Amino acid sequence: MVLSYTHYSNTSSCEKMRGGNRMPEERFQSGEPEPQSLVKNAIVQKYFGAWANAMKAHSLGLLCYADFYAGEGMWDDGTPSDPLRILDIAEADGELMRRLVIVLNDRNTEVADHLRENVGAHPAATKMAHWPSVLNHEVGSEDEALLELMPDAPCLCLLDPTGYKGLSLDLIEAVTTGYGREAIIFFNMNRIRPAVRNDSVFDRMCDLFGEGNFPAVRERVRGLSGYRLELAVLEEFAEALRDRGLSFVLPFRFLDHRGTRTSHHLVHVCRHVRGYTIMKEIMAAESSGAGEGAPSFEYNPADEEYAILFEYGRPLSELKHLLLRCFAGRRLSMKEIFESHHVGTPFIGRNYKAVLLEMEKNGLVEADPPAAKRPRRYGKPTFGPKTEVTFPDA
Repeated sequence: MVLSYTHYSNTSSCEKMRGGNRMPEERFQSGEPEPQSLVKNAIVQKYFGAWANAMKAHSLGLLCYADFYAGEGMWDDGTPSDPLRILDIAEADGELMRRLVIVLNDRNTEVADHLRENVGAHPAATKMAHWPSVLNHEVGSEDEALLELMPDAPCLCLLDPTGYKGLSLDLIEAVTTGYGREAIIFFNMNRIRPAVRNDSVFDRMCDLFGEGNFPAVRERVRGLSGYRLELAVLEEFAEALRDRGLSFVLPFRFLDHRGTRTSHHLVHVCRHVRGYTIMKEIMAAESSGAGEGAPSFEYNPADEEYAILFEYGRPLSELKHLLLRCFAGRRLSMKEIFESHHVGTPFIGRNYKAVLLEMEKNGLVEADPPAAKRPRRYGKPTFGPKTEVTFPDA
């Protein structure tokens, strides 16, 4: 997984273009979930739990969970999806049962009816102080009706379309404006990759990348193909989000069942580094091959069958050189090093601790207190957040 943080400045205006047939974007949770769906669900549910705990501790009043493309809430085989899993989490937490407002929607009437039945049958629904809302609106043309039901309170919003219909920068900005308001976005690379060159959906791509930005996006992707095209598209989307004040953008890549092509990305967006840091740890834990090295920030269902495709370099050796260059001649705590450096990199907390321990052992940095005076765990010295590190001059 490449975390895309290159910045591009686009100032062109976008002239709307109409016409062309569009594929229907119905949402049915038929059969049983694919492994990719289970990983996506795990990321959303783990982050909701962490986000809710943080918001309970730092805010009063209501909290909100919204899902504008919610599906039926359950697969045909009985496996619950995000809406019912969120209810599971709420049911186990008395404070959430009092404070949480849930807003669910699906544009397909039949799907919304099934969702309403499944939510109503959940034991938490009748016990919550605020009965979950289940709507049947068209995202993109009926956004106001959805937004009106979301309280002016911290909110985690899942935007998970099967394609891209209704997904826009304006909507993302609307659901993430305010304290504790964040979004997790399903960015369907399979559909968006060809759409950026398709005149018949030019207007929708303007909505997604920004009316002033999209002509430059088209120009940039001209002549690109394969993975380079994907990276350019994802970087432009991330840059458009940052232009709207969403400073922290973290993508997680899903490959298809063969492990040879990107299927989609799950993109977390927020305005505060704390949410970014928590989600980074969760995505790292769900990454294929997550282990001692830097996480890949991707899920590949074909890891075992095509292992040779996934020998991604673990760039911890690069981290050592980055730290020596970035902090030359400075003295900082472990906490200060991590917080000022990790944004925009694939590295997580344990990577910094491991590398700094190795650097201390090899005499590349000095630590205070030194290793001999710090507590040990599993036979190794710890590297706590208050440990001071002195870097040599460049």
